[in-house]
Amino acid sequence: MENSNLIQESQNDHRNTYAIRLILGAASLCVFFLIHYLITAEITLDFDLSAGEAVRALRTPVLNAILIPITHMANWRTLVGIGVILLIIDVVKWHKPDYPLAVLACLLTLLIYKILKVVVQRPRPDEIFWLVTESGFSFPSGHSLNGMFCYGMMIYLLWRNCEDKTLRNIVTAALCVLIPLIAFSRVYCGVHHPTDVIAGLAAGFALLMVNTVLLDEILLEMSKNKKHA
Repeated sequence: MENSNLIQESQNDHRNTYAIRLILGAASLCVFFLIHYLITAEITLDFDLSAGEAVRALRTPVLNAILIPITHMANWRTLVGIGVILLIIDVVKWHKPDYPLAVLACLLTLLIYKILKVVVQRPRPDEIFWLVTESGFSFPSGHSLNGMFCYGMMIYLLWRNCEDKTLRNIVTAALCVLIPLIAFSRVYCGVHHPTDVIAGLAAGFALLMVNTVLLDEILLEMSKNKKHA
């Protein structure tokens, strides 16, 4: 009877966590669509212009040397490379289903942001502002979306699997700093409007919340099936 109560409590805790994550995800999705509406209605033009100029005014050789490499931390080549490394380590050492599922989710997210760009077709800022070379459309910021989702997924994996609390906290803090820096670097480098990166972060966070719930459910079912096998 006591074990049954403990199991029920654990299930209730999971449900509460799912509800919080899904509510946060839904709120972030609302932010994304609100920004898209404001851009379509040309309400954000003054904000994008003034905020973009203010960020670009911060440029110095030192910040260039820091933020240009950081902006490349969320391009598809870097993220695919990290994903391949995680898969290799998983095959050789970890043997956990978490990592292949997380990498698959990241790859699908790369496809989602490409589709969003084609649908919206917002032009990038003028090339005279660019510190890095880019192609394609501006909204949403793919680097911001990818950074939020993929590095957020790494935090999720870390908290699922890392027993070293000190290491877990240090890496989590580093990634939590990296994610907004990537978004900031996109405006700093002149290749995105500020609202592009805000929308990218919002969409990435919404996808992250939904996918962590889905992964938890999938992994829970896999664990149950393994015990019954």
